[in-house]
Amino acid sequence: RDTGIALRPRGRPSPGALTAPVDQIIERYRNGESVATIASTMGVSPNTVRNRLIDAGEQLRPRPGWKR
Repeated sequence: RDTGIALRPRGRPSPGALTAPVDQIIERYRNGESVATIASTMGVSPNTVRNRLIDAGEQLRPRPGWKR
């Protein structure tokens, strides 16, 4: 990054991370499923689902209990 701080590399991807269909993730998320539920049923981490949604330009819902 521009700040000159070295970042650690990302962690090892989960086994299904490379094959998780982004269109299916987006559709399920838009239908109201949580990131955690989608991740659990697809065999990937919630961070993988979150990253796929962000990379696709999807607006994430606020997390329950978090005040913005």
